[in-house]
Amino acid sequence: MIKRKKRKKKNQRKNKSSSSDDQIKTKRKNSNSTLPPTKKTKTETTDNTSSGLAPGLCLSKWLGLCSYSKSSNSFAFQMDILQIEGKKFSGTIQWPSLNNAKTKFRGTKQNDIIKFEEYEALTGADDVQLPSTYEGKLNSAGTMISGQVTTEQDDDSDDSSSASLEIPSFHLDRIEVTAPKKDISSSSSSSDDTFLPGKKIVGSIIIEQSFNLHIKKKKGDTFEGTIKWPTYTSKFKGKVQNDTMNLDEYEIVKQKVPDEKIILPRFYKSKVDKKNNLIAGDFGPNVNQTQGTFTMKI
Repeated sequence: MIKRKKRKKKNQRKNKSSSSDDQIKTKRKNSNSTLPPTKKTKTETTDNTSSGLAPGLCLSKWLGLCSYSKSSNSFAFQMDILQIEGKKFSGTIQWPSLNNAKTKFRGTKQNDIIKFEEYEALTGADDVQLPSTYEGKLNSAGTMISGQVTTEQDDDSDDSSSASLEIPSFHLDRIEVTAPKKDISSSSSSSDDTFLPGKKIVGSIIIEQSFNLHIKKKKGDTFEGTIKWPTYTSKFKGKVQNDTMNLDEYEIVKQKVPDEKIILPRFYKSKVDKKNNLIAGDFGPNVNQTQGTFTMKI
């Protein structure tokens, strides 16, 4: 949950909240660091849905944001639902802006009320405050959850600042429905031909990177402008229809590193959540291929 180092008198949250200039957090290819792989659970459901749970709580990935309204601090996170048993579900939560801390959670669903508890740190134990309890409401489509977060305060903590006492809110958007993992032990084949001599395997590395979106022109439901990255600036065209926003990043106008390989065009598809001031979606080299996800605080 919103992270403070445990048992410290001074607030030491590592705040990488969005800037006022529409700063966007996005995961991109071409770096030397990556999100740690999702830890495999011991048992998994063999179906992507379960009786008693809405389709939104199938095995799936969710993109979220925890926010403090008074301090304007916000923390992006990814939630992966890895296991479902009846009305119970469990998985992992990852906090990219908090040293990639990763935690376990478990929860239940009663009608449209979702409750889950973040109870154990897999990595980054000093960057998270556990246990943390989330309670929110699932929308009718099963694609969004909004609510509040509570944490247990340390018994010996004397931090009585308004930030430490404030109850943060959270919002989650489902970004992907994942298929159950195949049980290798049940395979009829006794040999594994994945790692044969001479075989070449292509891979990629993903990191989190910020950029600023500058809107320069708008006409009707279309708009255009520039995207400023740390090493280059590009042009984009966009369109908004109801709660859907699409962007086409198509041309480089300025580049600080001449030899850097930048592949355009890049297409962004997202949902606009005006209630929670959040835009979340995915991007890729074309409208049918996804390379990663991004969020924008508006």
